[in-house]
Amino acid sequence: MHEFSLAQAIVSQALEAAERHGNLPVQEVRVLAGVLRQIVPEIMETAFDAAKQETLAADARLVLREVPALIQCKACLACFEPDDVFWICPNCSGSRCQALTGDELLLHSVILSDDAGAPGGSEPNEPARGSRGGRHGNTRHRTSIEG
Repeated sequence: MHEFSLAQAIVSQALEAAERHGNLPVQEVRVLAGVLRQIVPEIMETAFDAAKQETLAADARLVLREVPALIQCKACLACFEPDDVFWICPNCSGSRCQALTGDELLLHSVILSDDAGAPGGSEPNEPARGSRGGRHGNTRHRTSIEG
């Protein structure tokens, strides 16, 4: 269950963002997780809930977006989505392949707000603009997370 160490790293980075922006409470944390990381969303949510207790992220919501795997054959440079754990190029049957996407774990954004505020963005997938715009704050990261 590597999700617990990853959740601790995510909360730690979210709290660093909150501190840089005047210790505003963390309202939402958005993470991009590649399928090759084999993260179980339910376990990650449980781990996140445990890691955020008694912090500025205590009321935060975790939004975990799965990134599909895209594999490239090193021999013919064809790109494909894998069907299983064995990466065999459908074009040339080569087995020397590399992941282009699907192995990442990135803190995409941290949405901050004061106690009276509502979520920052007007659209469900759109974070607030600016670093501390009025009652809402948002800070965007593209930081790799290692637990």
